[in-house]
Amino acid sequence: MWAVVHEGKIELLEDVDLPEGGKLLVTLLPADEDSQFWLEASQSSLDAVWDNVEDDIYTIHADLIVKRIGKLSQGDRAQLKKSL
Repeated sequence: MWAVVHEGKIELLEDVDLPEGGKLLVTLLPADEDSQFWLEASQSSLDAVWDNVEDDIYTIHADLIVKRIGKLSQGDRAQLKKSL
């Protein structure tokens, strides 16, 4: 999630439901041309970890689960939701 410092306080740029007392790790990005370099460098690392053929199996399984849940009756869906 992204945030900015405004009048000495960290303000999130999007609405997020955070647990009271939850701990956060905050990284302050430099406000110069180096910041774009670091953003791009971290994005390529994230892409290398998350955007790969090996993880496609998880997407396939998730799609199958959604399709099967869609075929359940209303009562069966409610029971499944309770069990989760």
